[in-house]
Amino acid sequence: MMSKILDYIVKGQGLGVKFLLIFSVILALFFGFYIKSQGTDLIPYAQQIADQMLPIKIENGIVVEPADTIRTASLSFDDSSAKFEVPFVIDTTTDDIDISRMSEGIYLTRSNIYSVQRNQSRIIKLEGNFDLPRGDYTPQFRSILNWTALTLGFFAVAFCFVFYFLLSIFYAFCASAVAGLAQKKLDFDQRMRLAVLCLIAAYVLFIFLDLLGAGNSRLLFFLVVI
Repeated sequence: MMSKILDYIVKGQGLGVKFLLIFSVILALFFGFYIKSQGTDLIPYAQQIADQMLPIKIENGIVVEPADTIRTASLSFDDSSAKFEVPFVIDTTTDDIDISRMSEGIYLTRSNIYSVQRNQSRIIKLEGNFDLPRGDYTPQFRSILNWTALTLGFFAVAFCFVFYFLLSIFYAFCASAVAGLAQKKLDFDQRMRLAVLCLIAAYVLFIFLDLLGAGNSRLLFFLVVI
């Protein structure tokens, strides 16, 4: 096994890109499954909010249901815990609110949506017609979650690949110094293949260490790769 690895480093072709791509895909799959797993646990809470805030009906840019009403939502994570207030308020008793006096959150009035944040606030004028009745939206939440996990997984592949490729270039330059100390001559392609394999091996090792609860640091990771 070791001889095959050495043969690949010394006599192989390319920069080890295919191994980086495979590793990035594997990490993205785990990331997508993690997002889906965690999101599935949150679906019942999303339905809790829907049950408290719906129905919402808008006609010609005006909220007609609920009319002249203030609604707030809260989440209860178990029977004994205190309720958590959701930062979303429906206030159809007015058209405009003074956002300077409001805490961060989303506010729906008769004719506007206010997004209040610490550094930036936005006002969106309601338009057209919209009807969202009360009901069981669990299938829709699951569909949104699946598409979200798929989309984030796709971007995770691209991000991981670019990040690890640049990191491999850095370690390839470090490998030139190591090769000099070992009195070995390696061209850039060889050093890249070496860096890619060492980087992937180190990440696998540290993933297992994290699962075991063992502490680590960036310096320790750097030394392991070197």
